[in-house]
Order: sequence, then structure tokens, then C-alpha cells
Amino acid sequence: MNEQQIADIARRHTGAYGQEELMILIRALLEYVPAESTIVEIGRQYGCSTSAILAVARERSYRIYCIDPFTFEETGKQNDVGPAFLRTALSFKVPFSVLAMRSSEALAYVPKEIDMVHIDGDHSKEGVTIAASFIFVMMRHCSMISS
Repeated sequence: MNEQQIADIARRHTGAYGQEELMILIRALLEYVPAESTIVEIGRQYGCSTSAILAVARERSYRIYCIDPFTFEETGKQNDVGPAFLRTALSFKVPFSVLAMRSSEALAYVPKEIDMVHIDGDHSKEGVTIAASFIFVMMRHCSMISS
């Protein structure tokens, strides 16, 4: 994938992430995460970073697990971005799994060896610490963490 292709993907999927942030994520995937790796994304709200990961997954045959409770923290009610996220994600025609639960509940459903985790859920120090603490035990040697 060349720089123009990376920029094109990033431009198409900006939203909560800016184009430069998505380009950094895509470059990191291409450089550090080998083909057929297992990637876990914690928090996917509108799917900007997920879209970038899925775009690279087409070439790399990644196994992708997206973890998000699909609720608004304040009310506990379902949010409306889940269906829009799924429509976008399915358009990549890449297999992925969605775990509609908190990361602390998802431990039993993700593979025991993870190559990359992208933590983009609860941005509080406590939230990131909880997500990271359970996922670190499952990471392969020389894995990658992005946030």
C-alpha cells in the first residue's frame, strides 16, 4: 500500500479521528502488524479507526474483534450508531467479530493470543487501565498497543 492509498483510506474515514491520525494508524499496521494477526479494538463508536483497520485487513487477512457495549454511559440505553457502524464495517467484505459488551466482559470471547490492541473506549485513566490490564495478559511477545 503506497502513501496515496493510505491518504485515500484516511480521507474517506475521517470523523472522530482526523486524516493524519488515521494515516499514522494505517502506517503502524502496515509496518508492525504482520499478515494473519489478531487485532482487538476496544471502543469503536462511529467506526473511524475500525474502518482503517478493516481496509488494511483486506490485504493482510487480519482477525478483528471489536468490543463496545453500544450504550450511552450516562443513560445505559442503546445508542444509534451501532447499525451505522455495522453497515460501514460490512462494506469492507472482511470477516470481523463484534462483542457488544464491556471489555472486562469480553475476555472469554477473544483469542488467547493477540497481536495488536487498539484502545479507544473509555478515555478516562481508570477506563484505559482496566482495558489494558486484562488485555496485556493475552498479548503475544512483541505485540503492538495503540491508543
